Amino acid sequence: MNSAGVGIASTTGDTSTRAWDLQNDVNLRGAFLVTRAALRGLRQAHGASVINLGSYDGYIADPNLAAYCASKGAVHGLTRALAVDHGREGIRVNAICPGYIRTPMLEKFFGDGDRARIEAEAARVHPVGRIGT
Repeated sequence: MNSAGVGIASTTGDTSTRAWDLQNDVNLRGAFLVTRAALRGLRQAHGASVINLGSYDGYIADPNLAAYCASKGAVHGLTRALAVDHGREGIRVNAICPGYIRTPMLEKFFGDGDRARIEAEAARVHPVGRIGT
């Protein structure tokens, strides 16, 4: 399970190279390195599974999350490529792509605005009508 992730709220014009690299290093490179390191054991397990934590932001975009959205979109691409490369070896590769999940990262993203309005808008994008926990 590749679930490490970081998101730094910033527009493309305001995103530093360091912030861009950090998000891609943790969100994408981390999934690649962990999976690559585990391949020998996964092959021997006969029926192993890799699960990458993507995001709905890899398919759509929220404001001020350009680097995060790009990194999660790349995680989705990596997931598909790993499945194609290793499926015939009995290794399943899938991504879980949640929406808003109540975490410290989400709390920071929501900021100090009108909290009730922000949370209501976030809940509306989910079929279950609430923020995940």
